[in-house]
Amino acid sequence: MLDASIFQLIKEQDFISRSALELRPYAWGSLDVYEDAVQKRMSRYHSKYDLLHWLTFWTEQERLVSPFTGNKEYEELRSNSAFVHKNVLKMLFSSGFIKSEPHAGYDIWNAIDGHIVSQICPDAKSVLDFGSGYGRLGAVFGDTFRNGVYVSVDCIEVSYILQNLFLSLMAPARFHEYCDYAFERRSFKVDCNNENAIYHLPSWRLDLVGANQIDLITAVFVLPEINEFALLDFVKQANRMVRDGGYIYLRDHLYHSGEDNHSGAHRFNTEELLSASGFQLIYQGKYKDNIDIYGIPRIYKKTGKSFCS
Repeated sequence: MLDASIFQLIKEQDFISRSALELRPYAWGSLDVYEDAVQKRMSRYHSKYDLLHWLTFWTEQERLVSPFTGNKEYEELRSNSAFVHKNVLKMLFSSGFIKSEPHAGYDIWNAIDGHIVSQICPDAKSVLDFGSGYGRLGAVFGDTFRNGVYVSVDCIEVSYILQNLFLSLMAPARFHEYCDYAFERRSFKVDCNNENAIYHLPSWRLDLVGANQIDLITAVFVLPEINEFALLDFVKQANRMVRDGGYIYLRDHLYHSGEDNHSGAHRFNTEELLSASGFQLIYQGKYKDNIDIYGIPRIYKKTGKSFCS
């Protein structure tokens, strides 16, 4: 498991040659809305129990709704996610606690995201998960049955270390950690031809992902939470990394896109930015947010043409 002090050391080494302006994208833009105690818990890593905090913090019952309940593929995805979670958690916590299934809410969200992607983007093999929480989607896109590549990306200490913890326990033989390579002064690069590999790297090292190598980027409840510098950098990097015909999958509350009961951490309209950058909206779930589903799913396809009016 990655130590927090090693993460900070590698971060300092990577940042030392960069100007202050270049570092602006690597902060959690919306963290200020939380009280101090919550900010500290959600930014700094403390122990493995941070994973339990993450599993229970956003999983109130009213959020755990799905329009796909009963669908065969959806239920299989949910069952597989639960299987992966149980295998990881039993290496960390008591069996009695695991029986309470603290991961159940994230199994629902994994199944929702996996089902939609499989229907709209069936050819997506190399998946980059931008701002991947504790790495939950690794249980979907990092599974060996897909014969693909899963790349987990983040820049916040607590989430980055939880991703390392979860993914390294999930698939130790297939897991490649950037910080390990950097500390040992070994060369690191994401190889999207390395079938079933799982890569983990900080968002300030997206240069280690080759151009036109990614089939799909997922960003679930991420883009509204980052600052405007991070959003602009994301769009730029997505244009570089995603192959022609590749996709971006989003699920959030459509901040800055017409819903006046939500607000995000930046002043931009994310949908317009993506459209102006050559990504065409090809799917938007026709669901009632917070009633049928938690967050509206959308998929953009890279065409290289601007779709702004």
